[in-house]
Amino acid sequence: MEVAGRGFARVSAVCLHHGPYTATITPAGGGYLDLATVYRNMVKELAALAEADVLQVMVKGTDWMPGSLLVDGALQAVGLTRGRLPARLYCPMIVAETGAKLSKSLIRSGEAALPAGAEPWMLDTRKWPGTVGEFADRLLNLAGLLLSHPRHFFRSYSAAELSRLMSLPAGSPAT
Repeated sequence: MEVAGRGFARVSAVCLHHGPYTATITPAGGGYLDLATVYRNMVKELAALAEADVLQVMVKGTDWMPGSLLVDGALQAVGLTRGRLPARLYCPMIVAETGAKLSKSLIRSGEAALPAGAEPWMLDTRKWPGTVGEFADRLLNLAGLLLSHPRHFFRSYSAAELSRLMSLPAGSPAT
């Protein structure tokens, strides 16, 4: 990406189907470039890195792995070296019974219903039916299970399976 003051930005890329192309974006128009999510994540990560004495770890769903490459490129474009890029932890995705990502924003906005197997506490932890201590114990138990073997961590979980795993008392085996 080439930026010339506030006048324009020129973005060059390669489409796998159509080959190389360049789009020039100006305040008056010139092209459409949807960078909302990439830009938002770049700004969040750059702001987090402002605290030099703090190890920042970005926690993201596995669906964001490809997008992180774009964020890394943007962070390098503003002057960060690879050694200064934030550490990232990619967590398993929670999906509805259809396999679609459990979308908190769509459900909260009323554009989608809570899918079968999903519980209200999955969108708002204050709705956990037990105590805060019990929730913390169950969450730590779940984290221990997920981190016990890569086969548990590098996959997606249905909302119903997450609910089942969280219903197990702390310390119980979760086969």
